[in-house]
This record gives sequence, C-alpha cells and structure tokens, in this order.
Amino acid sequence: MASSSQADLIAALQLLRQALGKRHLVDRWPGQQADEPYMIVRVHRENVARGDHSLRLVPYGAAPNVDNAPIDLDEHVVWVLPRRTPARTHETLRDRGDSFVALSGVVHLTLPWVFVDREGLKSPTIRRASTGRTIDPFADKSSLVLRVMLSGHARQIWGVRELAATAHVAVGTASRVVAALEDLQLVTAKTRGRALDVQLREPRKVLDAWTHAYSWRRNPHLAVHVAMGDPERFVRRLPKLLEGTLPKDARWALTMHAGAALVAPHAHWDRVHLYIGGASKQLARSLPVIAAHAGWEPAKDGALVLMTPYYASSVWYGVRTINGLPTVSDLQLALDLWHYPVRGREQAEHLLRRMLGQWDSPESTPHG
Repeated sequence: MASSSQADLIAALQLLRQALGKRHLVDRWPGQQADEPYMIVRVHRENVARGDHSLRLVPYGAAPNVDNAPIDLDEHVVWVLPRRTPARTHETLRDRGDSFVALSGVVHLTLPWVFVDREGLKSPTIRRASTGRTIDPFADKSSLVLRVMLSGHARQIWGVRELAATAHVAVGTASRVVAALEDLQLVTAKTRGRALDVQLREPRKVLDAWTHAYSWRRNPHLAVHVAMGDPERFVRRLPKLLEGTLPKDARWALTMHAGAALVAPHAHWDRVHLYIGGASKQLARSLPVIAAHAGWEPAKDGALVLMTPYYASSVWYGVRTINGLPTVSDLQLALDLWHYPVRGREQAEHLLRRMLGQWDSPESTPHG
C-alpha cells in the first residue's frame, strides 16, 4: 500500500494517462526513488522524433525544488491538488498559466508542446497506508516477484506467500510489490479468505511498463578492443578466455544480441555484451582491471562490452547454460535489447512474440 503523499502522486499519474490518451506514453521517470515527495514523469508522444518530455508532479503548496532537487530547464511543474480543493483554486491556477492535476478528476496542462483542459475524469482509487514506504516493482530485489510471475503461464494464479518463497524475498516485500503492481493496473489481486490471489492482467503491458522504467544503459559498462574475427566463434572461446581473468567470486553471462542468437536468432550482430557480477560491491570499478588482466584495451567502439549488472541480484534469475555458454533469461534479453540502438528493438520484439506465445499456453513455461 502506498503512503498518503505517494498515493496522491500515483493517482495524478493515472489521471495524466487518461487525459493524454493512448497516443502518449506516461510513466515515472526511470531511476527516480519511489519514496521521493514528488514524482518525475516522462511523457513520450507516439511517432514523434525526440518526443520525450519530463514533468515534475508536486503536491500543491510544496516548493518545486523539494529536497533541494532543482528542476531541469526542460522540466515543467504540474501541481497535484487534493480532491476537495475549491474550484476557485483551479481558476486561479488557470489564470496564472500553471499546470495542475486535481484528484477530483481535473487535468489542466499549459505546456509548450501540449494544451489539455479536461474535467470529469475517473478519479482512481489508490490504496494508502498510514505507515510504510512504497516500493518500485521494477527495482532489483522487488523485480524478482515479477520475474517469478512471468516464469509461469499468463493465467496462473499466485499466492503472496508462494511468490515470496519462489522469489526468495520477504512476504512483506512481495505484498508491497503486489500492491504497487495493482496500483499500476498490471495485476489483479482478489481476497480469498485470509489469502490474496494475484494474477497478471496482460504480460505485454507489464513489459511495456518495465521497458519504460529500465534501459541497458543503466548498467556500468566498458567497451574493449579484442581480436574478434567471427563473433560466433569468439563467443565459443569466451569460457577459456575468461578463465583465470575474472575474480574468484565473479560470474558471467551473455546478453544482448550474442545471448539472443543462442535462443531465437533474428538480427545480424557483430558486438558481444556480457555481464560480470559477483559478491564484491567494487566490481563495477574493476572492469578496467579485468580488461587489463586479459590484455584488452578500452575502446569506445570495441567489439566486446563488459557490463556490471544494474540488477545485481535479479539479473541472474533464469540464467541457463546453452552450448556451454551462460546466458541470461529471455526476459532479461528482451529488456536489455529494447533500447539498444542497433536492431535491438527488432530482436526484442522477436523474443517477445516467442515468449508471449509460451505465456498464453498453460502447459508450457517460458524458457529461462
């Protein structure tokens, strides 16, 4: 359940989605902490180049630079008004040229790229809690709950305790993740006695929301020059090349096109991306040391890209060995490829078609 202020911000986000319609994608900006007293929202206009805009949803009366977080030049404040705000306040803000979302169902946006003045929108119901913090369902540990749900078939019903046990997270964490997903309308949760039955609404909508919250660029990475030749042959040599090069506590797995080529080949590729992870929190800083130990020179256009995972724990969920090569799950492959500029979206969609077909079948379980 969301805290009072966060519940209002989530409700405002949903009203923005209603007001802007299907031609706009409206989501919390990736990387923002879920417990901030404001919300940075990304709005992307469909089929428009450079169509990303950012808004800062701020509870009415609070300073726009809450917690000393200054507003970017391209960021616009949108006031969030409580449900019982007098209509005269709406008019005052309109007269001032301010943008606002009233939780009673009013959205007024006066922005350089759009003008909206809508009333009578359906006011969303968001669960609140007097104590406790909201949780980002796409963060590292909490995403394990979604990874578990997406490992079953689309119509599978889960119990919260079952999700917690399978994801190896606390029951309280699983419960908060389910509440956050329900607020985002990505799952349905129905009470059955003292238990809660949870079910994905539409896997594709979950993935759409996830790809708005995550990009492969969030992984610290280092490109290096290697004598690669044929990429497929090079990949087969990786276990031997990495033997003795990585720290003792490190593990690795292929991702991006090199990993997808082992699962569902579709697009041509000539660059190899691999995750390197381990118990050491300093591993991200060790990439240059690892490269130097292997004799690989850093190069911006290097054909081998070493990455330490943003999802330090959950990236390893569903890792499997294919032809002797550890490879991340189909889900992680799709998430990584989605924003990759070189035929990444094309390969990701190819993977998703395969995965969606499996999720629709109650007899099959998605690979990875």
